[in-house]
Amino acid sequence: MNSIVKILASLILVVSFLNLSSCSNEEKKNEKIVSTKLSQEDAMNAEMQAIDQEAEAVGKVASSLRFTLENGEFIVVTAHLSEKNEILKIEEDFDDGQKGNAGKNTFYLKDGKVFLTREYIDDRSKLNSKQDSVSQFVERISYYNKKEKVEKTIEKRVDFEDDLEDVSFVPVALHEAKIDRAKRVLDQKDEFKITFQGLINVNAIHFLIVGSSGQDAYTSAIRVDYEDKFIQTLLANQEKFMNRKIQVAFENVVDQTGFQYQSYIEGKFVE
Repeated sequence: MNSIVKILASLILVVSFLNLSSCSNEEKKNEKIVSTKLSQEDAMNAEMQAIDQEAEAVGKVASSLRFTLENGEFIVVTAHLSEKNEILKIEEDFDDGQKGNAGKNTFYLKDGKVFLTREYIDDRSKLNSKQDSVSQFVERISYYNKKEKVEKTIEKRVDFEDDLEDVSFVPVALHEAKIDRAKRVLDQKDEFKITFQGLINVNAIHFLIVGSSGQDAYTSAIRVDYEDKFIQTLLANQEKFMNRKIQVAFENVVDQTGFQYQSYIEGKFVE
């Protein structure tokens, strides 16, 4: 019996060691730092600059609604298009509140695939922790292969945002900026689907509330400056159309005071 117990104990130790080794190897894999220049790094940097210049020159964008949560978290996504309506880059402006970071993620695409990402982040990961009591500002660039896997990441990290211009990029652990959420926003899927959530009146101005339903649902408010047939139909019986899937056209407007809002153009029900 004692010999069996000893064998079992030995097996447990071996399994535990293998599990620890596996975790350790996985951590090392995630913490891999590539300090040498990639063969295509200069070409990807040049492509990024060319896309920025083309996007500015063409000026064609497809913008999502500004989705918010009740606690103030928000996300808005903008796709910059070429003259042929091909997506050049996707910008994701966001604030994930105290539970996460805030900033802008930019995804650069070639043939529909991400080859480079650039992030400007207010990093709150150590906020109120024992390590640090303030956030840090980060500019991070990651390079991807043809399978959209990260091959190298470099970043700048400072305590004061104005200092970003004065420091150089250094290689850091591989970091993937995930594009999934930005795609869901543009495609109006899952937590960003567009359904009718009501019309509210603020100072004699109607605002169309759209988004998904539920306690943690993202919604968006669209100012209605005139009541077309679609708005009149909704006003006639809001309860009847609650959570009904709709499609809305809008434009971003900046008034004389600098206040920015989403202005309603037209809408329709989606069968």
